[in-house]
Parts: sequence; C-alpha cells; structure tokens
Amino acid sequence: MQISLPKHLQIKKEHHYVWAHYLRNWSNTKKVWFVTAKGKVIYESTKLVAKEKFFYKVQYLNNAHIACIKALAALSPSEIEREHQQLLEELLILQHLEELAEINGTASIEIKQEIKAAKENWLENKYTEHEEKARFVISKLAKGRLSVLNNEANFIHFCHFIGHQFARTKSFKSTANVMTNRMPEKLENQQYLAKISMECRWFSNYLIGENFGASLYQTNHFDNYCMLINHTEEPFITSDQPVVNVHESITDEIKQISVNECDLYYPLSPKYALIISSSNNYPKGVLKANLSMVQKLNTKLAEKAHMHIFGSQESVVKKYTKLVGYRDKQLKTQELPVFLSE
Repeated sequence: MQISLPKHLQIKKEHHYVWAHYLRNWSNTKKVWFVTAKGKVIYESTKLVAKEKFFYKVQYLNNAHIACIKALAALSPSEIEREHQQLLEELLILQHLEELAEINGTASIEIKQEIKAAKENWLENKYTEHEEKARFVISKLAKGRLSVLNNEANFIHFCHFIGHQFARTKSFKSTANVMTNRMPEKLENQQYLAKISMECRWFSNYLIGENFGASLYQTNHFDNYCMLINHTEEPFITSDQPVVNVHESITDEIKQISVNECDLYYPLSPKYALIISSSNNYPKGVLKANLSMVQKLNTKLAEKAHMHIFGSQESVVKKYTKLVGYRDKQLKTQELPVFLSE
C-alpha cells in the first residue's frame, strides 16, 4: 500500500508558467479554448494547460553557476543586487543542509524529506507567493477597475507579479536559450559560457523578473496606465507569453529599443486589457478599443506566443492559430544585430 506524504513533505511536480487562476478569466466553466503544441484547437481545463512537469526544478548550484548568478546580480542597482544575493544565500543554505543531512547518519527520513521538499519547491513556492499576493489586484483589474493600482501595496504586488509573468514563461526561457546558443563563436569559451548560463537559467530568470518588476515600480510616475475596454464582436485572447511589448517600433527585426519604445500589453479577460505605456501612445485612464485595435493586439500576442494561445471563443482562437510561434522562428534564423554579436 502506497502511503501519502503530508503536504509539506511533498515535491510539487506540475508547474504552471501561466497562472491557471488568470486563465479562468477566459472561461465560465474552468475550461478554455486553446491551441495545443500540435496546432489543434481544443477545450480543456485551465489546470491542464500552460504547465510542465518540474519546469521550475531547482538544480544543484556549483561554483561556476554561483559565479554566473552573482555576475548577473551585479548588473542590478546596489539595493536590488543585495536582495538577489540574499535569495542566492537562502537557496545555498538549503542546498548545504541537504548535503549535511545526507552525510549525517542520525538525520531522520522525515528531516531529510522536509529539507528536500523545501529546496525542490523553493522556486515554485516563490512564484506561488507572488500570485497569491497579486490575486486581489488581478481580479479587480480583470473587471476593469484600474483604480485598484492607486493603493501602494496593491501596486507593489502587481509590479512583482507582472515582472515575473514576463520572465517565468517557457517562451522567455526558450528565447534566452536560443540567444545564448547563438553567442558569437569568437567569444572565448563560448560553448562553456553558454552551458553554464543555461544550466542556471531557472534562477537567473527569477532575478530578471525581480528586476523587471522593480523597473515598473520605479517608472510608474512616467508611464501611462491605460485600461482598454473591448465591446467589439472579437474578444481579447491571451497566450503562454501574456506580457508583451506592442510598441509600433517593434517589428520582426531583432534590435535594441529605447526606454520610450515600450507599450507593455497584458490582456486581463475577453473584455479588458492593460497597457503600460512609456511612449504616450496610449493615454492614462480608460480607452474604448475599436475592432481594428483589438485585432492588432490579438495578432501581436499570437505572433509572440511560444506554443499556445487561449480564448473564450473557439472561432477566435482558430483565427490566430497559424501565427503562433512566428516570433520563435525569427529568433532562430535572423542575423543577430551588432550589439548582440560583439
């Protein structure tokens, strides 16, 4: 007979890189229309999509990995760098405790399992914490209530959540790995650097999410927060990369963009979507979206999707299916610009 472990001792296996609770905004039945990895459009539970077993698996960090993470952290402002160092130290303590428990013959099976679960679930728990803190804010925004961001605590939770939703996805990880693998061969130890970088991608992407969230918070007085209301016959869709830059300067070309070339788009439901605009292309407050705007935004989101788009209507999801993965193909074949190849 198989004995079930207490919940706090269990290793979490199913890791969602897009929050299932968020995807339910496109459903009245806890199911959603979506494009499968094989390009089929089906109706499935939000619990069974945008996930992968052990996607946030915590890997052992050796000295090379630690050096890589510290180098990335050092690119941040000093205060944020200290926070990154604390996160790294927190994980290294768990890693060390696990090693000690294995060496120490007196450690009980339960203690070993408790340490193992704490370490293995560390990253998944971090993301879950951000989701739970942002739950109230996202639920209000999904109903068009932009004023919820006027509260300081709500806004901080929102910034953390959006930063991580941008950087935690399979799409972001895949893009980062593709770019790393395409590092110029003229760089010394190119293959070794690429290998180390990809091996600790799970940790470095968390730091990138933290940095992105902090940046949103710091620039909020300059950005326009625009709530789009969609009363057209075509609802907003979402994807496995639900936070994207839709600024008009963003084309198929891989290029460096300026601070003012960012219109961050995040669909909230079939009826509402949020744009954080640093370009002033979108006004502060509420904007009624026409059909042309809705179709343009749905197109951009579908093109930047990795494998999946999600929607409330089968016909709308089918309409954009062929665009899914377009951006990924561009990244794999397009010549790298000078700033990435030097």
